[in-house]
Amino acid sequence: MKSGKFLAAALSSASAAALFLAFAAGANAADIDVPTSDWTGIHLGLGAGYGMIDHDISATLAEDAIFGNSPEIDLGLDGIGGEGALGTIEAGLDYQLNGNWLVGVQGDYTRSNIATELNVDDGDITYQLEATDTVSLLAR
Repeated sequence: MKSGKFLAAALSSASAAALFLAFAAGANAADIDVPTSDWTGIHLGLGAGYGMIDHDISATLAEDAIFGNSPEIDLGLDGIGGEGALGTIEAGLDYQLNGNWLVGVQGDYTRSNIATELNVDDGDITYQLEATDTVSLLAR
């Protein structure tokens, strides 16, 4: 019984190989379509993501001009940041010149809710920074 299964498997493999060779032998280089590409046109896009921002803040307070007795103070805060969601919409127009050269323009707008807030001395001093709207335009 085992030899019968082996013979059937060998015959089906031989049939598949013969069928493949029959189709492969009929093809030649003239039958193959070579795709061409033209990058001229308009493109639109949407995107969504998650972003983070990190701030390094530093300030130097000079000697007191009135009393002249306070020392110079250097203040630095590193790693203050925020995170949040963002969405982008973009559009562009490209024109393909002869060969491999492409020229075009592209613009995008990004909206996010990324914000940072720092409170010092129980809220007497507040530092806020929001990265809500970003616009860019590029030429290529």
